[in-house]
Amino acid sequence: MFYCERHTPGSGFYASTSVGFTCDQIDRCSICWGNGQSCCTCNDNSVCTVDSCDPNSIDQKCNFAPISCDDKNQCTADTCDAVDGCQHRDTSTQCNLADQCYNYGCSKDSGCWSQKKGGCDSDICTKRTCNPTNGGCTEVDACPKNVACQEYVGCSLSGGCQYKPIDCSNPVDCGWGYCNKTSNNCAKGTYTPQDCKGCNSTTCFPQDNCKIAFCDANGNCQHADKCVSPSPCLVSSCNLTTGQCSTESACPSADDICQPRTCRVSGSAAVCSDTINPCDDGNDCTIDTCTVVNGTASCENVLRNSLDPCIVLTCVNKTIVPVNFTCPNDDKCQDVQCVANVGCVAKNVTVPDYGNKCIITDCDSQIGIFNTSYPCYPSDRCRCDPKDGCQCQPLSIGAIAGISAGVVAGAVVGGVAGAAVLGMAGKKGFDYLQAGSISSGGIQNNPLYEDNINAHANPLADD
Repeated sequence: MFYCERHTPGSGFYASTSVGFTCDQIDRCSICWGNGQSCCTCNDNSVCTVDSCDPNSIDQKCNFAPISCDDKNQCTADTCDAVDGCQHRDTSTQCNLADQCYNYGCSKDSGCWSQKKGGCDSDICTKRTCNPTNGGCTEVDACPKNVACQEYVGCSLSGGCQYKPIDCSNPVDCGWGYCNKTSNNCAKGTYTPQDCKGCNSTTCFPQDNCKIAFCDANGNCQHADKCVSPSPCLVSSCNLTTGQCSTESACPSADDICQPRTCRVSGSAAVCSDTINPCDDGNDCTIDTCTVVNGTASCENVLRNSLDPCIVLTCVNKTIVPVNFTCPNDDKCQDVQCVANVGCVAKNVTVPDYGNKCIITDCDSQIGIFNTSYPCYPSDRCRCDPKDGCQCQPLSIGAIAGISAGVVAGAVVGGVAGAAVLGMAGKKGFDYLQAGSISSGGIQNNPLYEDNINAHANPLADD
């Protein structure tokens, strides 16, 4: 066998042999089994292509395959210049929108992103809105001023909107007074002596600092809570020691920056709801975490990971898509599977037992399970039975004499028998026989062979 590698169009090789030297495929460059590239002169003078010749063309046919300039960066536009090669133009400025209430940027993995600016968040006392034109905040007092029969005192972040009842008491004898919730004005008057029933500021007084007392139109002493909530979304309370009223939100939040809550009135009840996480990037592929830093929201958006080694999480259009992991396997004698929460586990494949003594079954890491016929010799009188193995017919007297001659020329007989084994069983049969089952060169493979009692000396030979 000869092997020649041509390095230049002018190189050559000469060999003289009696063996027939043929080539059943010559390329257009006159190279045996060549790919047509050794004499290729294609060149488009561009670094943006890979130049080659079509190996199937008789005349030179050029192929100019474009190279990839993809830098895997969503913030660049990728092009190729014939002289300078790949160009990556920054496109992150296109992420800046007109709404000044948001911060904008570009991520090389996901492209443009936006995040609402902090510092313009509402609280229990003030409603703030952001102006998209200049990013400035507009503030409006959150506490209603026209609460029936209540006088607005002020607001604090700890206590909320503060009110005190309008004093409509009438200290005169037989006087009465109350607040009209429709007109928000005090109504006062006096009873006639016969109708007075003795209800006045002396006999009708509050039971504690958090109650008010008044005489109704019928002269009866009435008591009511001093601190009344103006809205179901506000909870009023009273300090028994000082009589001071305070209000707080009916939908309190432990964190007004990262976990704000809103309240709406439904009938006479307060309905609380959580507002959108200020750090929500709108991407289901990330875990969004909000932390309060110096009174503002600090955001962290981290990609989700799979806890199962057999599941690979991929992000498609901002949505998590789980994909089953395929274990690599280069050994056809092993079955490799991915076990949930464990990983790749390899097991040996089962080599089948056909119960046929004429077939050798084994497994090779490259080709897998294979079968090889078991040889029986001599082949002219021996056959293999699937159940009992090799079965040979008795030799005739002449055949036995031939075997004796074979003993003398044992090397020749053994060599021929070994060649027959190799020819029938193939590569895998050879490996099997070479391992020790049948020696390819021994005359003892003859089923009728016996050791020579003359220590292998020819009894008919003269000294």
